[in-house]
Parts: sequence; structure tokens; C-alpha cells
Amino acid sequence: PPPPPPPGAPRRGGRLHAHITLRAPTPAQRRAILTRAAAGLAPDAADTDTDTGALLRSLADEAHGLSGAQLVAVCQRAALAAARRAAAAAPAGEDSTAAA
Repeated sequence: PPPPPPPGAPRRGGRLHAHITLRAPTPAQRRAILTRAAAGLAPDAADTDTDTGALLRSLADEAHGLSGAQLVAVCQRAALAAARRAAAAAPAGEDSTAAA
């Protein structure tokens, strides 16, 4: 069932013209959303035989109830955390953004 509507001001007349309820994405839709969101972050995101693809498949299976926007935010936060870990692991004075 959908969550209850927020109380108070956001629901008063004149603030919202329509109330639309959307269902949470299915596991297959979550996989597609995660794969698309991770495509620019991990080149092997679409390949389910890689660690990244397997991780996205597992995450999609476990992330029931999350919206598409929330799934994209998960990918963005993971990318930021990975970048921070890489920057912290790089030796001092080495540019971690330089192409190999």
C-alpha cells in the first residue's frame, strides 16, 4: 500500500493540482534503473557477469520499495564514496584523476 499523504500545508487546496500514486518499480525495472544510472560511473555495469553487474543485480533484488530517484541517488552516493576512498588511498602528490 502507498504511504499516507503528508499532513497539513502541502495538501491544502490550491497547492497541488493532482495527486498521482505510482507503484514502486519491479525488480526488473530496478535493475534497468540501476544499470542506466551506473553506466557513466562503471563501464561494466550492464554486464551481469562482472562484479559490478552482479552487485547491481543483487541490489535491485533487495531494494524493494525504493523509487527510481532513490535508486539513482544510491548509485551517486556509491560513486562519491568510491572516489573518496580512491583519493584517500592515493599516495601524497599523486593525481588520482589522471588517466592510466
